[in-house]
Amino acid sequence: MTIRHVVSWRFAEQDVVVRDQQVAEFAASLEALIPIIDDIISLQMGINSEYLDANWHVTIIADFADIPALERYAAHPEHQKVVQKFRPLFASRAAVDFTLS
Repeated sequence: MTIRHVVSWRFAEQDVVVRDQQVAEFAASLEALIPIIDDIISLQMGINSEYLDANWHVTIIADFADIPALERYAAHPEHQKVVQKFRPLFASRAAVDFTLS
């Protein structure tokens, strides 16, 4: 049973140049977790390039073997460092976790 973890973030920063820098740094920080956290089966990152005022700014799609693997990822100290650094920059976050058939 594979769990797909889909998360989208909207950054609070209104200055497009500053926000783009924040988004790029956030994306790089999440992608850097791939070789560190063994529970990640796959992780794809998408940075929004169109309709910037209406759409979310960045989305990840990550696959994990099961819920315990997703929970280990969420609790992993390196993931928590990313969360603590970037959480204050978010205006909102949405997540969906579902089982792939």
